[in-house]
Amino acid sequence: MLRTAIAVSGLLLSTHLSAATFTVTRLDDPPPNGCLANDCSLREAVIAANATAAADIVQLGNGTHELTRVCVPDTQFCQDIDVTQPLTIRGNGSSLTEIISSIPLNASPLTTDRGHARVIEASSTLSLQNLRLRRGYSVSSNTYGGLGGCLLISQTTSTLSNVVITDCGVLGGASSLSGGGAAISGGSSVWTAVTVSNSRAYQGGGVSVQGTLSGSNVVITGNRASTGGGVGMRAGAVMALGGGSRISTNTAEYAGGVYSAFATELRGERDSLLKIDHNLSESSCGGVTLFDVAPFGMTQNMLLRYLSLDSNVAKTHGGGICTHSAGSLPSGIVSILDSEIVNNSAGRDGGGIMITHTQAQQRTTIERVSLSRNIANRGAAVHASNGTLTMTNVSSHDNDSTTGAIHVLAGSAELTHVSSLDDNLSIDAGGTLRLRASVMSSNCAGNVQDGGFNFVRSGSAGCPGTPASSGALALAYDSYGGPYRIVGITSSTSPLREVVPPVLGATDARGWLRQNLHDVGAHEFDGVSP
Repeated sequence: MLRTAIAVSGLLLSTHLSAATFTVTRLDDPPPNGCLANDCSLREAVIAANATAAADIVQLGNGTHELTRVCVPDTQFCQDIDVTQPLTIRGNGSSLTEIISSIPLNASPLTTDRGHARVIEASSTLSLQNLRLRRGYSVSSNTYGGLGGCLLISQTTSTLSNVVITDCGVLGGASSLSGGGAAISGGSSVWTAVTVSNSRAYQGGGVSVQGTLSGSNVVITGNRASTGGGVGMRAGAVMALGGGSRISTNTAEYAGGVYSAFATELRGERDSLLKIDHNLSESSCGGVTLFDVAPFGMTQNMLLRYLSLDSNVAKTHGGGICTHSAGSLPSGIVSILDSEIVNNSAGRDGGGIMITHTQAQQRTTIERVSLSRNIANRGAAVHASNGTLTMTNVSSHDNDSTTGAIHVLAGSAELTHVSSLDDNLSIDAGGTLRLRASVMSSNCAGNVQDGGFNFVRSGSAGCPGTPASSGALALAYDSYGGPYRIVGITSSTSPLREVVPPVLGATDARGWLRQNLHDVGAHEFDGVSP
């Protein structure tokens, strides 16, 4: 049903109260005078839909719908498309239907709202389907003007399906200018088959999340920022993307893939790891940065889970993941769980994971993680300075550094069920490190204390435990039925079998339940699949 609208005293009022579909019939952006049959622009259709609380649909045809109207201040009659009532905007496919902004930068003389040229801003429930948003920009410094180059979702729910967001930007040098492609400022958004590319901002070149973003088949690629080339997360944000989602080939001065400040959670799915790959930092933190400060006694737990960090590069520190806890008080616990961290590199420290704490009480937990073929000068797998590090059910394989693959510069570390295979040096402990129920195939250096039930390869120096030949240990690097590759026991005759006193409910690096007496190392030979 095509619903028409008429102008009354400057307001557009619907002739019906029920939800309706507005069919857009023109591609340009004329002065709004009602969505009329055979004469309705995108802006006119949205204005008509905003006139009631009904959950309407705006149907777009093929072609490029171009926004050109400029005014001061920004209203629904000009600048971006303002969605103030529940609405679905639907196209015919991201390669067929496009919305672009052709509003010039610096079109507005207002210094607080300068060059506001976004495509869509929603303060009510919004669904975008089968279309592309392109060439939206903002150089504003006001509350919302500095968020979302093409799309801003503000304190509401939204869904995006089969949408491309590209060639967008938030311009300026303030950290509040974020989300070059899209910004979620409060509320929650679910994305399916969405790509955000070739966009830029000071923080979060592709996407800014200060709320919840979940979905599947989401690709954030080729974006750039000063911090967080692909994604910027802030203040309790949750980002949960599975089903083939990737944050890939983004670039930043700091934190090439994801920058997360005081955020809560970044995760994929157990059977569909969120892939964060081939991102580049010109300084520190190639893949993901977790940044937490504990002012005034505030703490914030931060979680990474079900991630695949692959081939990220930092020119200085932290190729795969950086965790940085600052402040004079203990911050929340940083947890890195159920993930693979492979082929990452750092020019200096922390090829896989770089942990930086300012206080001894600040804590990082690494559980059920595979670290392989990472490269750094110090701590190719993990580099930790100060604080407390706990590693449980972790596999380290073929990591390359001049100091230990696991390097604890200062502070303390507790390693349980950790395996090191083919690392050129297993452990270097400048701080205090306690090793329990673990197997080391290379040398250890520094203060490595014996927690019992350890095994070392014959000829390895400095590692506490019972010596055994490489063949007798029967270790290899493979998947063993789990979601990623780990160092596993290959033979029931290995001396690592059935050695450690059992703990009820204990699991191995795959999350499989350990049986009977537990095996040494990250892998339980007869573990039970969950």
